[in-house]
Amino acid sequence: MTESLDDAVRASLREIYRQLDSVTERRLMVEPNEVMMLFGADQKWDEQHALNLIIYSWHYLGYGG
Repeated sequence: MTESLDDAVRASLREIYRQLDSVTERRLMVEPNEVMMLFGADQKWDEQHALNLIIYSWHYLGYGG
């Protein structure tokens, strides 16, 4: 069975949300280049910014409540 692009985006948003919901997983998240931690004092964003982006994206794409 092949996934649609929509299914892949939905699954990606769910996975990121799952990781952000876990304190342990959040602390292990790194930038794509794997050089810097994704969240920290030196970053312009924090976990709440990321969570808001995921939730906004979910609703914007019409995936429901």
